[in-house]
Amino acid sequence: MWYSELPSIGSANHFNGTCDRCCFHPKGRCLNGYNCQHCHFDHEKRKRKNKKKAKGKGQIGRASCRERV
Repeated sequence: MWYSELPSIGSANHFNGTCDRCCFHPKGRCLNGYNCQHCHFDHEKRKRKNKKKAKGKGQIGRASCRERV
């Protein structure tokens, strides 16, 4: 594939599997266009990290401290 056919410069390594995806392109917010150093081809969606797991662990200890007062 020729560089002129790529959606961005960063897309050149997409077929090798060594590209870095552009997080702004899927939402239409990449302002760099063809000069973007990140890949503009479609990628699989990433699973979001669940940040709420740690929240429930510390609450038990706090409740027992309040009851003693």
